[in-house]
Amino acid sequence: MAFFTLESIKSSLQLLRGSADHMIKMWFTLKHMGLREGGDQIEITTSNSTESLKELFSCGHPDGKYLVPFATTARFSTMQSDASRSIIQTNMKKWDDGTNTGADPTDFLLIEKAGGSYNVTTNRGYPMGLGHGINGFAKDNNTKVNIPLKAMAVWYCRIRDVDSTDAAVEAMLSELNISDSEKELLFEDHHFEPTLQRNVISDTELASLYDEPFSPLGTPVVMARDAYEAEVKSMKTNVLGPRWLNYRPEESLNNLLNNGRKAVLLYGPPRTSKTHTIRSLVPSNETTYIQIHDGWTYGDLVLGLKPKQTGKWEYVPGPLLSALREGKKYIVLEEINRTEFSSAIGELFSLLEESYRGEENQITLADESKIFVPKETVFLLTMNNIDISTEPIDDAIFGRVDGIGFFPRVESLTSILNSTELSKEEKKSLRMLFSKIQQIHPIGHGFFAGADEFNGIIDFYLHKIRPLLEKHTGGSRTGELSEIDEFVDHLHKRTSA
Repeated sequence: MAFFTLESIKSSLQLLRGSADHMIKMWFTLKHMGLREGGDQIEITTSNSTESLKELFSCGHPDGKYLVPFATTARFSTMQSDASRSIIQTNMKKWDDGTNTGADPTDFLLIEKAGGSYNVTTNRGYPMGLGHGINGFAKDNNTKVNIPLKAMAVWYCRIRDVDSTDAAVEAMLSELNISDSEKELLFEDHHFEPTLQRNVISDTELASLYDEPFSPLGTPVVMARDAYEAEVKSMKTNVLGPRWLNYRPEESLNNLLNNGRKAVLLYGPPRTSKTHTIRSLVPSNETTYIQIHDGWTYGDLVLGLKPKQTGKWEYVPGPLLSALREGKKYIVLEEINRTEFSSAIGELFSLLEESYRGEENQITLADESKIFVPKETVFLLTMNNIDISTEPIDDAIFGRVDGIGFFPRVESLTSILNSTELSKEEKKSLRMLFSKIQQIHPIGHGFFAGADEFNGIIDFYLHKIRPLLEKHTGGSRTGELSEIDEFVDHLHKRTSA
């Protein structure tokens, strides 16, 4: 067993003080109660936040008082034992009716009165606003929250058995449902090496922290609002409209398959993880992948009359007909708009629909053989809807399949970058570049895979991204391309500083 020493907890308290406005205690309480982006509403009553307050802020005080570790002044560094009512529920009321004169997070938190309680959830633009300015729980406007990550983890696990500081960090992030964007907006890496001991500290030792001299460390981190907004946009896909439009396409596909849907079209720009998602969800031994090529006809895809070496002609099955005869459960037709798909699939077109499946709906082909689509067969189609060299798709296709849009997503890019050894600043720069490019052309996040194999952001941009942008902007020094060039130069200087 291992526990943080009293001296380590004291040090964490010193580092945390002044790192945010004391009202960020409201956000931490909501997170401990289950608040997450796009999640269910959290109900706040006069008493139901008590357990979360104890977990976050109890400090062994005999009267049950709480200690707020990141408070800027001694006045706001403690809370009374009735804080669930007098602090949490009371401030929800003030935020709801607009009478709170301090921090007002209603730009990113949606608060609704429900009888004698309040329901809280994140709003459409979340986390925009969190961590910046007074309303985002920073100490002043044009400053940002900068909570030392390890210090907060030590405080959170102050009387908990932990293997290491890293384990404490993971426990805190997991239990508070802190997303990557929330982590980046609120926490900073800070050199701090706490120590462990075999025994947990006593309540008396913990309560002694109330008598620690109040001396906030550090200086505010200044950040202009426009710089902050650019940073947030590099963390979250900016989708205009209802929150449900910012869905995770892999979850949507998984849900459709689990619900028994038999024909699904995955559409979107190149390199947006369409095929990768399919491969992650369907078993390879039950799946055949058919890559459609430019100008393919019915004879290439289904059944074609072709000459033999003897000079005679015979019918040769195409890959789609072969896959059906082999009894493959999943048939993936990739890049269907590389050709006139409705013509290429021929009489099998109607068999995409589940109501036309089964042996009772078999059809006779030109070679007099018969074919039907088993009821359990699943067709997965992919389509690039950006490339102007592709063929248009008939509306009739959309009537026979379920569609899922796969679009460039910062969240997917973040997952790609997190699997690399790139530094935090390098990852941030690549996300900001990706976000900037979307204003010009919807480039897929998959184009950024392998960015760690290049010698810095300029080398990666010059050889991997810029040629693609040059193609779509129509020249080597157009205004749009020049703007991106200058932005890359700015990111390189910032990363190299």
